[in-house]
Amino acid sequence: MTFFRHLYLKVVNLSKHHHAPYYLAGVSFVESSFFPIPPDVILIPMVLGKPLKAWQYATITTISSILGGLLGYAIGYYFFELIGEPMVKALGYQVAYLRVVEWFSHYGFYALLIAGFTPIPYKLFTIASGAAQMLLFPFIIASVIGRGCRFFLVAGLLRYFGMKVEKVILKYIDIIAWSSLAIVMVIFLFISGCSLFSKQAPAPVVEMQYEVITKGVHVVQPGESLYAIAWRYGRDYREIAQVNAIAAPYVIHPGQKIALKKPTAVEVKTTTRSSSVKMTPPATPFPKQAKQWAWPTQGKIIKHYQSKGIGLKGIDIQGEYGSNIMATNHGKVVYAGEGLRGYGLLVIVKHDDTYLSAYAHNSKLFVKEGDPIKQGQVIAAMGKSGADRVKLHFQIRKNGQPVDPLNLLPAFVSNS
Repeated sequence: MTFFRHLYLKVVNLSKHHHAPYYLAGVSFVESSFFPIPPDVILIPMVLGKPLKAWQYATITTISSILGGLLGYAIGYYFFELIGEPMVKALGYQVAYLRVVEWFSHYGFYALLIAGFTPIPYKLFTIASGAAQMLLFPFIIASVIGRGCRFFLVAGLLRYFGMKVEKVILKYIDIIAWSSLAIVMVIFLFISGCSLFSKQAPAPVVEMQYEVITKGVHVVQPGESLYAIAWRYGRDYREIAQVNAIAAPYVIHPGQKIALKKPTAVEVKTTTRSSSVKMTPPATPFPKQAKQWAWPTQGKIIKHYQSKGIGLKGIDIQGEYGSNIMATNHGKVVYAGEGLRGYGLLVIVKHDDTYLSAYAHNSKLFVKEGDPIKQGQVIAAMGKSGADRVKLHFQIRKNGQPVDPLNLLPAFVSNS
């Protein structure tokens, strides 16, 4: 008897136990928040053993999975740094989680809906939904539809074609098992952004989940600036310019490969056709910074800066759709667009050679790259691009590293 056939028959015997529905409910609950084994391994033999209870078992699985999903949501919402992040690391899901965050930030409700129906690890999406503060009602609706469709479809097929299905399972159990493992592995590698055939994997896209990247290569996409690339990977634009011998004003081109490694020297080496010289990029002239920074908009702070882990590196301010977003200080626009997934329509302003600020999730942009900016100037309209709700995500970075905006902004912001 093969290993998988023996294991299958063991599970079938277990499914006939009078406590089997409780086992099914327990596995369905924990799988949606932290357990690695899907409930299908118990649901399938239980329905094959008692086809007339197929709908009852599907209901138990769906409800328990949704309740477990709510636990995952709560972990992401309230305890990401304490529980969620260590759990993701312990399961080896760091890169996969960051990819899920990217998908979720871009597709929101639909990403959760598809994940609920497919073999993609659902716990990654429930935790990411909570961490991104997705509205609870859409989260529940997506979970009900995705999880319900999956488990009721499995139960229905087995109820009406159970005997034929079981004969096929017993005959081809090894082929089915190994094929299923291969499919899950391919899906996991895909969401992890891995490639089995590339000699040098590109640097992972992390966007809203901040992580400093110091290796790999980034291929410049249309509309990207060096400032946007540095922002994406948590780096100082001058470091990346130095490594790649890009002199001010830091012009780059689509298709150009940008190395992300750390510089090994203070000087920048720029090469021309006739000579090779070393130089230090000149300081960019700007209007004198205002002594005090200004709030970019009025509203309630709904999420605060997180100093540790891969969490939020700015603040989220709730407001009305279309309300004014203003520059927090004098400077110059160095990026305006939507090329950084997870930020939606984004503006990045350079204030001097030390400070940059960013304004994300806008509905409209009123400035373009190269525009000089004055403190208090309206640069965008609040929206929900790349987000699940209307808000401004605001960041300030000093020498490429995030700082808590509340340490620079005045003490008061309106809660209107």
